Amino acid sequence: MTSKGRPQWWKAYWKQIVLFLTLLGLVALFICEIITAGEAAALSTPLLAALVAFSLYETVYDKRLQDSKRLEVERENESQRRDYEREREAQRLEEERESESQRRNHERERDRLVVARQERAAVYTDIVEHGIASFTGSSFEKSERAIRSQIALWGSPTFIESYLSWRRVIEPYSGKGRVPVEAGDLARVQEALAALISAARADVDIDPTGLASIQSLASVVFNDYVEPYDAADSSGP
Repeated sequence: MTSKGRPQWWKAYWKQIVLFLTLLGLVALFICEIITAGEAAALSTPLLAALVAFSLYETVYDKRLQDSKRLEVERENESQRRDYEREREAQRLEEERESESQRRNHERERDRLVVARQERAAVYTDIVEHGIASFTGSSFEKSERAIRSQIALWGSPTFIESYLSWRRVIEPYSGKGRVPVEAGDLARVQEALAALISAARADVDIDPTGLASIQSLASVVFNDYVEPYDAADSSGP
């Protein structure tokens, strides 16, 4: 390389240059009649043969060098292609594992919610039956404390508020044994329990939008439920 970074081409062809200059010297010697034509021919023949041989060698060498470089580039390209394919395959496998993990997590969460709804439905059933038993005066195997523990553990915010509303409505009759509910309060007490049932139905995804009205649920639970005139009038013609 020169100081400017360009290759010194003569270094690659110095043998040919030397042979060529030698031939020129023989020609000059022949012209100057220092050697005869036979001597010039005898000397120039091996020089010409060497020049041709060197040229062929350089040609073959250059071709081999080019082939070697081409093969090296091809190997490098092939290596890069394989690395890219391995990277893509690893990425695809990672995405599949991530997708499978998400699917399993989704299934576990779905199963957990199903089990939770089933358990909550069983708890809510006990609570509602306890509430109905308070009207009929029949005995219930679970105590008030156990029922309240279940509500605190399993109740949603809406269900807990509905339970507290029902407790406030029945407060005048609570703890007095079998005391008949006054006629003016009966529908209100029954609807408070029906509202609790509606909240339970929403929690277990039976009726999340509340399509069944409070009055309809009260009519299902209580044989003596009579819908108040105001509620009946507000429900439409």
